[in-house]
Amino acid sequence: MLLDSFASLELLSIEFELLACQQVSLPSFLGTSLRGAFGESLKQVTCVKGIINCTNYCTSEVFCPYDYLFETASRSGAKHLQKQEDTPNPYMIVPPSLNPSEKLKRFAEGEKLSFGIKLIGKACDYLPYVIETVKELCQKGLTVKRIPFQLSEIKQTSKPESLKSLIEKRLADFNNLTQLKVEFLTPLRLRTSRDIYVGMNAETKLTFDLLVKNLIRRFSLLSRFHGKELSLREIESFNGLLSLTSSISSTNENIYWFDTERYSNRQRARLRFGGLMGHISFIGKALEEFLPLLLAGEYLSIGASTTFGLGRLQILE
Repeated sequence: MLLDSFASLELLSIEFELLACQQVSLPSFLGTSLRGAFGESLKQVTCVKGIINCTNYCTSEVFCPYDYLFETASRSGAKHLQKQEDTPNPYMIVPPSLNPSEKLKRFAEGEKLSFGIKLIGKACDYLPYVIETVKELCQKGLTVKRIPFQLSEIKQTSKPESLKSLIEKRLADFNNLTQLKVEFLTPLRLRTSRDIYVGMNAETKLTFDLLVKNLIRRFSLLSRFHGKELSLREIESFNGLLSLTSSISSTNENIYWFDTERYSNRQRARLRFGGLMGHISFIGKALEEFLPLLLAGEYLSIGASTTFGLGRLQILE
């Protein structure tokens, strides 16, 4: 059964509640700021040698949490793949909800900022490092002005849960499924070529087949690097699912390109960071066969830059 394929990958969700120590204005999409601050603080907390460019110069034989969580592609086994970006990080930032019409998020002194972090597979063992990292992040502060925050509360699931059990809980919300809606909560970036993403122009459209292929790819790579690699039988099951995508058609499409940008410390430049927002509905008798995979997307996200919080989706009946 396809659902059983999700049993070997575990997830752990942590929610952090921060209080602003003074008035501050932050970007409307906080994923970029939080991810950058998280990486910088994680290195501060875990690095035993204090090397600036550890990817190229660190020779430590000790397993490094920073290397595994944040620089996953550098030494984690990406040699088996043609592109380093194919090696997924085993964590995701879950920023506050994005309001496309909002340019800035303003926080008064003492106002709450809540965000989450999801750990995937083997990364669940690194929860203590993540908590210490967020404490460091609060002290170092956000934005170039280093506005500090106070960590007021931490909420977490008692233990990692298998992706299968999470999906099973959501399956109970659906009945007699012949139509569903996929809502994109944060920009979706599905690459079609080096610099082109689905929805960036009229020639690149989102299809159900493309959505399913990317969900399978996302789950397969996460399983390979951070869980248990899929068996031949499981791969054949997913391939069989792909053969059914032609029976599903789209309807009530209301998606648009949302453009934003982020600053890259490595490239020392501002980079375009847009993606698809809105929602799209699909119809077809075989939709029920795809539901477990689509619901897996709610927990794993999809597309490029999921560590920033991009590619979050929600499935609605």
